[in-house]
Amino acid sequence: MKTILPALLAFAGGVLTSFINDLITRAAIKRGGGMYLAMPLRTLTAAGYLAALYFISGKLGIDPLFTLIPGAVGHTAGLIFFTSRLLKDRGAEGGEAAEENANG
Repeated sequence: MKTILPALLAFAGGVLTSFINDLITRAAIKRGGGMYLAMPLRTLTAAGYLAALYFISGKLGIDPLFTLIPGAVGHTAGLIFFTSRLLKDRGAEGGEAAEENANG
């Protein structure tokens, strides 16, 4: 029981992190040409979350694997969901148009 709650919280936090990444991506697409800034922000968000999980689990005396793995799985599952939703909302032409805007 000591590891189940932190694992569930880490999973939920991973999904929340991917939602934040989705908001960053949508804002960059809306601005047009902001994808160069969005990618490092998305990476920092994900890496910062995993680093926070590692250090917080160490402070709580929990093996980091019980938080890192659910956190990464939650983040990946959220990315799959939010990316498929983004593609569905924008369609194939929307993705190509966003790429053309980002590249000038």
